[in-house]
Amino acid sequence: MDLVKLVAMALLITTMTPDSKAAMVRTKREDLFPDHTGMADFIRQSFGLLEGNTALIESCGCYSLDDTAMVIIEMTWEALRMSQDRFR
Repeated sequence: MDLVKLVAMALLITTMTPDSKAAMVRTKREDLFPDHTGMADFIRQSFGLLEGNTALIESCGCYSLDDTAMVIIEMTWEALRMSQDRFR
């Protein structure tokens, strides 16, 4: 897995509150994107996508800012769910 998108995912997780992490874990995959449009906006603004962060866009294998944000959100969701399962 590419280091650039892993760093983006880790940075996103560090900005999340415990409540937002728990809410994301409870979200079903099919409900992930409509429920996290604010998070996608945060990613586009905070991770330089609006300024053309091509390293992150290419790392995610995407051509659009929206798709890049969705990749990072899905990776974050998977990581949080895996860490939750590990400690049950």
